[in-house]
Amino acid sequence: MVKRSFTCLSLALALLAGSAGATFNDITDENLAQAVASLDALSIMQGDGAGNFEPNRSLTRAEFTKLAAASLGVSDATAYQSYTLFPDVLYTHWASGYIAAMMKAPDLAKKQIIRGNPDGTFTPEKPVTYGEACTMLLRMLGYTEEDVGPFWPADYIAKAQAVGLTEGVSVTDAKSAVKRSDAAILLLNTLNAPLKDDAGATLMDNLASATVD
Repeated sequence: MVKRSFTCLSLALALLAGSAGATFNDITDENLAQAVASLDALSIMQGDGAGNFEPNRSLTRAEFTKLAAASLGVSDATAYQSYTLFPDVLYTHWASGYIAAMMKAPDLAKKQIIRGNPDGTFTPEKPVTYGEACTMLLRMLGYTEEDVGPFWPADYIAKAQAVGLTEGVSVTDAKSAVKRSDAAILLLNTLNAPLKDDAGATLMDNLASATVD
């Protein structure tokens, strides 16, 4: 209980610091600004280094995988950098470590958060779609096809809506590319959503615990 209280206090202070310090020239929406500040404070999602967040830029599958990994506490993926699991993601690719960690790390592999294409590729530079993002986020929370339903991506989007992951996002079409602004909202919603089998615990709890020695 002492560790949990200290963890929550530390996280609250980090988010307050992020809200005060992480401001971007190209964000005018207050809700988005708060979401981005929180993710910045948690070292999950940052700007371009020049004071911009690029909220309208689409994310690639590699970029979204990196954000998902960071949301699960993978801050350093160098241990997995040498893996080449897909022919179009060589070990020299900037995101190869994060992609491999999501598939090889003991706590993450069993969730099958990311998968390749039927032809064995990953298409890392292809824009991540709304359906793909909802699927990954639900798997991060512990949901499986048995929990969601067999019809992809419709069942996954419906489940994401039901558990509150999509609240506040602008994208609605399953095949639409996910913008950085919507990704920030989706990720923060997911961090604060209850895990499927963990009695009300959240990814935010786990992430905060991982940051406290």
